[in-house]
Amino acid sequence: MFRIFQLNPADGAPSFAEQAKLYYPEDMQRLKDAVEAAVSHGTPYEMELRAVRKDGATRICLGNGHAETGADKRVVFLFGSLQDITERKQAEHDLQESELRWRFAIEGAGDGLWDWNLADNTLFLSKRWKEMLRFTEDEIGTGIDEWEKRIHPEDKAQTLAAVQRYLDGKIPNYVTEYRVLCKDGSYKWILDRGTVISRGEDGKPLRMIGTYSDITERKRVEQALRASISEKEVLMREIHHRVKNNLQMMSALLELQSGYVKDEQVLGYFKDSQQRIQSIAMIHAQLYHNKNLAEIDFATYLHMLVEHLRGQYGALCQQVSIRVNATPCILPVDTAIPCGLVVTELVTNAMKHAFPGGRTGELRIILQASDNGNIVLEVADDGVGMPVEPNPESGKGFGMRVVKLMVEEQLHGKLRIESSHGTRVACEIGVPK
Repeated sequence: MFRIFQLNPADGAPSFAEQAKLYYPEDMQRLKDAVEAAVSHGTPYEMELRAVRKDGATRICLGNGHAETGADKRVVFLFGSLQDITERKQAEHDLQESELRWRFAIEGAGDGLWDWNLADNTLFLSKRWKEMLRFTEDEIGTGIDEWEKRIHPEDKAQTLAAVQRYLDGKIPNYVTEYRVLCKDGSYKWILDRGTVISRGEDGKPLRMIGTYSDITERKRVEQALRASISEKEVLMREIHHRVKNNLQMMSALLELQSGYVKDEQVLGYFKDSQQRIQSIAMIHAQLYHNKNLAEIDFATYLHMLVEHLRGQYGALCQQVSIRVNATPCILPVDTAIPCGLVVTELVTNAMKHAFPGGRTGELRIILQASDNGNIVLEVADDGVGMPVEPNPESGKGFGMRVVKLMVEEQLHGKLRIESSHGTRVACEIGVPK
């Protein structure tokens, strides 16, 4: 007692009147009333009292008193204790303030709050939580079943499983979305988040709190966007399909027209044009079947294109083996189409001119990434080669002019041509990010 009040034991114990000056007046009055009741009737008491120490600091104390009676049942004396609980009360106050600010912040954001006591399975639901489902304060109880029974049947199993996985420590966070039943029979989409704030000595969760956010409108917008995207995907597939059909129709018309051409050189021009159209049509055919309608795996396309060209021109060089070494490479349509035309021209030129007179040899088509992130497309053969002139545009025919136009003008790439022990054409192309 001397320590609590900062009094000197050498000065002796203060009288009751002197002690009265140590407490707040209103608290001292309550203490006097309690003491009188104890003296008169033997009634025990316990109360919180505010005391002012010698240094002027206020301390909060928990005082209690008990009466001792004699043989005649009259109170002989009182005994009790005084405990300084200032720090505990301050901690309680700080916690209450923190929780109040947290509630204000969450409720100000329009979210509901919940507090789950896992020991007795009771669940506190905030007023806002109930209002979101259009219930009044007293229409929903405190049992965990009040929440469970309102979860949409299709979402219930996965929602409860998510809670259990979090409590078992299998996932780091409890965040899930599901539908809940409102009072009017409709359903709302909810974003539910929670965290364990108390555990027992064995580490098992004892208390979990969380927030409830109405995301119905967000879900509606997402569904509308998905429907819109799905419609656009159908439209884009139809466009690719029709473009492919139109290109094939053009190719068929060229085939039909070529039947009236007697000049072999002109007939070759017709066939070359058909293959150029077919190379573009094959890209649109692949896009029609792709999940991604704007890009294709050019390596897959390259194998298909080379097989097609082999079937068209293979009779010119039956003794030539064709080897394709292509690294998987995703290209946008605007890059894939000119690249396809480049391969068509180079492979066609090699089959027509590199192996005359039934000469044997090998034709290699290589697709790989360069060190600077570009792609390198290479077509090489070990045939008779072709003359390299100072002006690449002269003396190399229409096919090489198309290659130069596609690589340097359309794709802004670099073109290298070597003609030693055959012909090697390498195109380095940047891929748009």
